[in-house]
Amino acid sequence: MQNLKIIFGTKCNLNCDYCYQKHENNEISQEVLDKIIEKINKNNESYNIHLFGGEPLLYLEKIFYLLDRIDIKKHNFSISTNGTLINEFGKLEEKLGYPIQNLISNKSIGNYEKLNKNSQFRFILTKSNLEELERKLDWFLEQYGNDFSIYCNFYEEWSQDLLNRIEVIERKIHLNYPRIRVLKPLITKGTPCNCRSIIINWNGDYLKCHRDPNKVIGNIFTDEFIVSKNTECIFKDDIQNNFIRTMSNTEEMACCDYDAVFYC
Repeated sequence: MQNLKIIFGTKCNLNCDYCYQKHENNEISQEVLDKIIEKINKNNESYNIHLFGGEPLLYLEKIFYLLDRIDIKKHNFSISTNGTLINEFGKLEEKLGYPIQNLISNKSIGNYEKLNKNSQFRFILTKSNLEELERKLDWFLEQYGNDFSIYCNFYEEWSQDLLNRIEVIERKIHLNYPRIRVLKPLITKGTPCNCRSIIINWNGDYLKCHRDPNKVIGNIFTDEFIVSKNTECIFKDDIQNNFIRTMSNTEEMACCDYDAVFYC
């Protein structure tokens, strides 16, 4: 199945300090949704449709508009959410008729419970919450097992002492859960993110990467579905400048073979 990520807008009910997004008051229009619906139905294919924001559950009415106009039994659905809008999440699951796969991240309110049996958790590690992770690591592993991951905030400068503490965490995790991913700030070389998704934002723009609304590669009103084939990544030396450098021979490179920060 082809991956289709729909960014309904960047509004959010939280303001997490690690978040890369600007939480502006934007929202996908009915016209853009109608075009997405038209192309989904015309292509007669099945898609892995990922609901994304901002906090996508703030756009529940627009999500329902989409679901009411496509064959939801034909497609798979997932959502990235902060997990605070429990009532809206329940309504979405009721609409779909099954427990939706969901990715939760840590947040300032500190509620890390699963939303359903298909919950995955990504802990965004910062210098300010490293101690919290050390205290709660056993709980996360007990609750989520291999559905837990750690991504370090690569915009921060990490001392060797902090890196050593992260190494201890990683060793403890991999004793029983070798598949868990710990993306550390030990970047020595770059790699393309190898993104292979159709990414559509609230303007109907096709994006190369969901993190950067300026990386436009087309628009839904003028182009058929465009699959992002991202060949870029962030290099450690360029992080402070937010500089993205293009790799060569990227088709032969695999993300998992390199120590790098993924841009997508």
